[in-house]
Amino acid sequence: MKAIVFYLPEWMMNAPILKRASATNGCSVMVDEIEVTQSMLDAMLNPCPVFYKDGTEVKCFWPHQYACIETFGNHYVRLHPIDPHKGTVEFVNKSFDALLERIRGQGFGTFVRVNKSFAVNMRCFKCLKGNKVSVWGMTATISLSPTYRREFLQMIRPANK
Repeated sequence: MKAIVFYLPEWMMNAPILKRASATNGCSVMVDEIEVTQSMLDAMLNPCPVFYKDGTEVKCFWPHQYACIETFGNHYVRLHPIDPHKGTVEFVNKSFDALLERIRGQGFGTFVRVNKSFAVNMRCFKCLKGNKVSVWGMTATISLSPTYRREFLQMIRPANK
């Protein structure tokens, strides 16, 4: 018997479909006697984009392509890409917290607030030195505020501690 191992997004870790597939059957995978169809796997591994309105146009972005999300001014959002050759994306949003909840609802639970203006993609986290957070794709560091420090530290708790 062959084993198929695939990684699930963080939001799927508490779902009944977990971690190891035991056999394949065409376009489906049997996992602990629960049949997972190809469309279910696609939804788990490729969550939907997040949609937003830009003037009269509806646009979308894929959160996994961004190192962090910044809010500034009155309801403006700036997405900082992981790839430094791509430009930032800016749009108007009513609530930073609501945007983060929408992102988490689309399967991207890895964005964590570090201060009132920034949320970082934990998959892009490089290091924490004092109260400065470094992420891949950005040359500048981001300040970690006391308000969000505890939640952030829980996310980066070292395995050897």
